[in-house]
Amino acid sequence: MKHLIGKQVWLMPTGNNGHYCNKLVKVEVVKVGRVNVTFVRDGWNREEMYRLNDRKYEGCFQLSNEHNGGWVVFESLESFEAYREISNLRHTIARHIRDEGLYSLTVESLRVINKLLGLDKQEEK
Repeated sequence: MKHLIGKQVWLMPTGNNGHYCNKLVKVEVVKVGRVNVTFVRDGWNREEMYRLNDRKYEGCFQLSNEHNGGWVVFESLESFEAYREISNLRHTIARHIRDEGLYSLTVESLRVINKLLGLDKQEEK
């Protein structure tokens, strides 16, 4: 994440931060350490420091603090749109499976899903 020092990124609030702000926040990354990331919000004059968690996927990082508040950091608005699409697709698929939607699928459809998930290779072992 050190490549983002001095650059503008966008943050999406998570946890308790989501109660106070429900939109993307534009910030400038000031410092990236081994564990912590420091940034300044657009229009603010004080720095905020958060702990860097595991990377979610390409172009997206997770930050958190000790108060169950955090941010998902996006390097670009395109990476935010991709994250949002992925989240929506996951939610739709999970809801379909949870609502017993798999029972209405044909055997051919189930084979395709099995292959897409890579489960067919696990069965061969």
